[in-house]
Amino acid sequence: MLSRKAKEAFKTGLAFALVYAIALQADWLNPYWAGFAVVFISLQTAGESIHKGLNRLAGTIPGCIAAIIILSLSAQSRWVFMLLASAWVFFTAYMSLRSRNNTYLWTVAGFVCLVLIASGASTSEDLFEHIVFRLLETILGIIVYTLVSVFLWPLNNAGEIKKASRSL
Repeated sequence: MLSRKAKEAFKTGLAFALVYAIALQADWLNPYWAGFAVVFISLQTAGESIHKGLNRLAGTIPGCIAAIIILSLSAQSRWVFMLLASAWVFFTAYMSLRSRNNTYLWTVAGFVCLVLIASGASTSEDLFEHIVFRLLETILGIIVYTLVSVFLWPLNNAGEIKKASRSL
């Protein structure tokens, strides 16, 4: 019988392999982002992983929008670019520190924007392509890991909640 840690490692590895194979088969731009999504949302229970995955997706969307806005407003001005990028990082860091429940969401929103604006997209079409694939790859990683964690050796904390409520 496998230990709990071995099962969790197997689930993460299986989800990573599946998501990477799907993204490679579909010939997506950067399949490793789907793998990163799997690795970063893998937690002890399925509920925690789903929550973190939803926060990751909810942070990726404003990060993508901010990247479009920053690059469209500062197409030819490096100082405006630096000002807007710095303002976005300041805003997301402030919101991350201020928020109790959505710290990860704002952290993701900050770094996704920076990754996208540093992706080397030379035209607006390239930037849009990077953004679409980043969203698709993140969604794929979240869905595949959620399905694997829910259907393969699911672990929930209902027993711990019942035990804690009885002791109260």
